[in-house]
Amino acid sequence: MSIKESLKKEKDIPVKSSKQASFGDLEGIDAQGALERLKVGTKTYAMSLEAFFEDYTDIIDKIKDALNRKNVPEVRQLLHTLSGAAGNIGAVRVEKAASMIGTAIKEGQSNLTPLIGDLEIALNTALKSVNSVMSKIL
Repeated sequence: MSIKESLKKEKDIPVKSSKQASFGDLEGIDAQGALERLKVGTKTYAMSLEAFFEDYTDIIDKIKDALNRKNVPEVRQLLHTLSGAAGNIGAVRVEKAASMIGTAIKEGQSNLTPLIGDLEIALNTALKSVNSVMSKIL
């Protein structure tokens, strides 16, 4: 059963400690800021983290593929969607890196490799944090 299914099934899911419940130790993610901004509980936030992990593990490959095909509208859409989702969960570095690539494209920059590399590092950090915390929540 996935974490999302578990969260939907259970009314109150115990967490192992208040530190884990606060999501305070996620590298690359400002979980407390996201929880405060979104005004959601830990169960809803956990579902958001899981959805982010499921939806964005292959986004870098999709962006690179769209760039190789010179499909700029698709690249912009992928970056916009990633930036918004990252912002929602508090993955600030991912959000900023995706936005910087979008700006570079608008400005006509042709060498996006360093920016894509920065995005990939930020995203991998956030995804590793999400993956590691999910096993601690339940």
